[in-house]
Amino acid sequence: MKDNFTDLFYHQIMKQLFSFFLILFYGLSFSQKIAIKQFSEKIDFNQIESLVQHLTSEIPKKYNEKDKSTYYDNMYRIRMVAGKYDVALKELDSVRSIFIESNATVANAMGTQHEIYIKTIINPDAKNNFEYIYKTEFKKKYERLPAKSQIILPLYFKGDSDKIRKGLVDLLQKEFIGKDSVDIKTALKLCRDYNGYIVVKKSFHLAHQYLKEFDAESFTVKDSILIKNKSNRDISIRVVVNNKIKKPGSTIIINTIYADEDDINDAKVKASYGYNCVYIYTRGKHLSTDKIEPFEHEREDINEVIDWIVKQPWSNGKVGMIGGSYLGFSQWAATKKLHPALKTIIPQASVGIGFMDFP
Repeated sequence: MKDNFTDLFYHQIMKQLFSFFLILFYGLSFSQKIAIKQFSEKIDFNQIESLVQHLTSEIPKKYNEKDKSTYYDNMYRIRMVAGKYDVALKELDSVRSIFIESNATVANAMGTQHEIYIKTIINPDAKNNFEYIYKTEFKKKYERLPAKSQIILPLYFKGDSDKIRKGLVDLLQKEFIGKDSVDIKTALKLCRDYNGYIVVKKSFHLAHQYLKEFDAESFTVKDSILIKNKSNRDISIRVVVNNKIKKPGSTIIINTIYADEDDINDAKVKASYGYNCVYIYTRGKHLSTDKIEPFEHEREDINEVIDWIVKQPWSNGKVGMIGGSYLGFSQWAATKKLHPALKTIIPQASVGIGFMDFP
């Protein structure tokens, strides 16, 4: 009994010591300092390049990170600032490979803003013809991406260079000016933000232009349509038409009370499977100024929107509905007065206010 107690006590002590040293090790990996005394008295934004180059030469020697995705995500940006573009692309691929099985859509899109910029910069003609080369690289990358990754690509081209610059100036004043050294975490942040500043300032205005151009080749988006129903009430809808369908096609309908800007991207994803897509919002939501009355008008409003859809040149007269919760309830409500164009519903976990709303 005594030996068992001694073994248990020993293992508990060793476990605690291991945890302590593990925390200490990873704490030290970020608490290590990089000497910056030679820069501390003369740092401002105009001299930031020399400071950043110094930091990018020191960070790889001292930076340790347990999580591989975080490590490679930080390091490929550090390599970019250091001008080691080949290594940066390899480390970016390492980040993507970590996520490819769990979320291929995101993995394929992540870092695209940096990949396109790198491939433009390393082109010998980039200094004289940056815009043309950037567009060429952008189009090549865009066309290689799966449709779902193309649709979420704008998320990776968000950024304001003026705000990033202000953040960099504030960081210099707070953490660098008058200091002899800086910790790894702060050095990483400065280098990451500086890399972001350069990429955003030099390329995002072009990226926004090309994203709109390439997206318009695939989809026509109308996000502010109001339909008057027989009661003279406004029904607010958003429409995404798949331009790659060369003849009138079927339409997916989502009727929802949850208006969100991301609905357009969701509609594009659904349309990318070979459909058109229409989001219908309950009265009082999105652009409708009517009183919000959940569960009250779905049967009437959905049928009137279907009447509108089947008259459009892109419609083949067939619609289906999909979704869960309130979206599921809406589908059962629509079947109370079944429109001949409504060919299928796919409700999931439908919410309801009474047994008459769904079987």
